[in-house]
Amino acid sequence: MGFWSSGGVTYLPEARPFFGLGPEDQLLGFFYLGYPKPSAQARSTRRPLEEKVTWVLA
Repeated sequence: MGFWSSGGVTYLPEARPFFGLGPEDQLLGFFYLGYPKPSAQARSTRRPLEEKVTWVLA
């Protein structure tokens, strides 16, 4: 599982040296990889698939 995230520290100039970037480099975001904790609650704002898809049986 993975997701892309930008914002927050991404736009702070102080982050560049921490990640070894030069003054002309730009930090675009972070790509997170891993698995959620088994006890974690899903926080999705997506509507159910059934509201968006029409199944046609041939």
